[in-house]
Amino acid sequence: MPQVTLQLQHRDSTFPLQITIEPDHVRGQRSVGGRALIVPFQYEFLPQSTMRVSNLQSLAYQCRLLGIQARLTWRGGRGSREGWVPMTLVGYNDGIRLELDDATVEWIEQWREGNPISLNVQLGALCLIPDLSHPQPNSDRHSPGAETYQYSLITIDYRPDETSITLDRERWLEILRGMEWGDTRLVELPPSDIPNPSGVPWQEVARQLQQATSEYRQGEFEKTINTVRIAVEGVATELARHWGLKPWSESKKRFDDWTKELGGRLTQAWPSDPNSARLLATLFATTWHWASDPHHYNAKTTRRREAKFALQLLTDLLEFVPHLVSVHPEPSAFNKDDQTEDEHEPGSAETKSDG
Repeated sequence: MPQVTLQLQHRDSTFPLQITIEPDHVRGQRSVGGRALIVPFQYEFLPQSTMRVSNLQSLAYQCRLLGIQARLTWRGGRGSREGWVPMTLVGYNDGIRLELDDATVEWIEQWREGNPISLNVQLGALCLIPDLSHPQPNSDRHSPGAETYQYSLITIDYRPDETSITLDRERWLEILRGMEWGDTRLVELPPSDIPNPSGVPWQEVARQLQQATSEYRQGEFEKTINTVRIAVEGVATELARHWGLKPWSESKKRFDDWTKELGGRLTQAWPSDPNSARLLATLFATTWHWASDPHHYNAKTTRRREAKFALQLLTDLLEFVPHLVSVHPEPSAFNKDDQTEDEHEPGSAETKSDG
């Protein structure tokens, strides 16, 4: 992202203050005081005087930035939020520090809808600058030709115009992680040992996770939930084929019935680890039902949170399944004949997702 440059100048000053901000260096921070947005900056004073001064460049180096204040504004679909940074002393120049409460972060997340962040910035400053209108006698015998000046303490108020800083989605997610905001999550999926006798690549499920994540970042929450449901069905299909079972998609069972039966069979197959079998069945059923139409259209939470929870559940499932397959042998206790008979039981008509 291109750097942003602001120039501040007091009406009585001949040394404009130039401040440069690199959007890629903006970061989030969590400390005892709470969450904060940190905007690092660089500055210099520019010699732009029309007066005949021999050591103008040297005087520019002697200017000092003592303090800085800021007004930062986010604009969303139905309004805006402002953050104020009072005049703060510039020490080691850790940057402009804007404290953010949870309500503001939630508002930004709600209205950015997966898009980049546009942040409008207005700055003010407290500076110590040579007053060229008051030259002083030079008592330095080593530099007899150099002029000296009194220094003036000046305050540069906010500029009336604004400068916009754009933070792309990836940068904003990094900022949220720095703030320890709970809506972000870094996940490294373990490799899967599941073969692909069906000819459908197992990597397709990982691709669907990436697709759902991209849709969520873009604010396409309906698509996110639908992609999660498709991915869950894909995981169930590939896992069943790996273990020699008829996949749910080819059976006449309801999905929750199919997962309960799977959990029961795994419990018998792995008597030393029954909890893993129960957790797998629960993850399947919970994720699929959360992303199903009946729950989805009657949800009491916002659509963004619906999609967020669905994505988290899918991620948990995709982390757990490869681990489960790698630490447990193929369940030899499955009785495929029993499953085939169960499929023809009366009242086992399937109610399938249209996803």
